Amino acid sequence: MEPAFASLDAQWQAIVQMPEQSDPLAESGDYAGANKVLADLRTKLAEFQKKHEKLKQEKEAYEARWQLVEPRVAPVSESRFATLESRQQDIARTQGEMEAAAQADDYAKALTLATSLSDMVDDYVTALTELEQKKQAYETSLGGLQPHLTEAAQPAYKSLAVKQTEINTVKGQMEAAALKEDFDAVTQIATHLETKLAAYLAEHEKLKAAEAAY
Repeated sequence: MEPAFASLDAQWQAIVQMPEQSDPLAESGDYAGANKVLADLRTKLAEFQKKHEKLKQEKEAYEARWQLVEPRVAPVSESRFATLESRQQDIARTQGEMEAAAQADDYAKALTLATSLSDMVDDYVTALTELEQKKQAYETSLGGLQPHLTEAAQPAYKSLAVKQTEINTVKGQMEAAALKEDFDAVTQIATHLETKLAAYLAEHEKLKAAEAAY
């Protein structure tokens, strides 16, 4: 029977040997015994075909599902976000369990795992997209603040030293949050940093104007 299933091999081998049991009976004139063996053979064949057809249908359903999921699984391992590593590991583990189930002809379980894998990949892609967007927003925000950060880092009036230190501290907090990929915190800190920079620059301009007037 094609396709062949390893889990049905022992049952099939027992079936193909049954004619060898009926032939000697028929040759010896024991047709009743030979017919009994053949009747048993028909029953076992019917049982085998039922199991085979069920496995075949389950395999086709699993392979159809996996064909849709497989192209989406490969890119998952390419992400470099540390906060997504646990999701990547869960996906890899589930894929391994699915492949093991398929190898054991347990296609019903393999299909269930393939469906779970599809959901896990969906969740992963959603999380990845969100992280990428937040990272991009952070980098854009940092790019806008960079000229002011550079200006605030220059030697200035002694009375602004405390504000400069505060700006450096907040900038360090923002960078640390970005390294942890906590971009929600990064956004809040960036807003706080922007406020401090604005206050610093305003005070700097005020002092500069006062110096010029003096």
